[in-house]
Amino acid sequence: MHWLKGFAWLCAFCALGEWLSQMMPFSFPGPLIGMLLLLLCLQLKWVSLEKVERVGDHLLAHLSLLFIPAGVGVVSSWGLIKSQALTISLLIVVPTLVVIGITGLVVEFQIRRDTA
Repeated sequence: MHWLKGFAWLCAFCALGEWLSQMMPFSFPGPLIGMLLLLLCLQLKWVSLEKVERVGDHLLAHLSLLFIPAGVGVVSSWGLIKSQALTISLLIVVPTLVVIGITGLVVEFQIRRDTA
């Protein structure tokens, strides 16, 4: 039952983020807003980590399954996208490296803050 409550928390934040996204005058992904709100609530200790940790670990353990439909889509559309393969690859690799770098900086900041 604990797993179900954690999943309900994640769904609630995702739904709230989606709703806020619809209210904004510009386009912004609702699930991202929801996860940022969850992060804020975790940092402010309005939501305890124990409520969502178990379901988060479970979802991360099975994350690779979510890439299967995307992979099938790429393979089935290869004839259409192969002329733009280099551009698409760069558009995937460069932002990924930027995100990895920023994540490293954030983790360093959190570690320094926690040890201080």
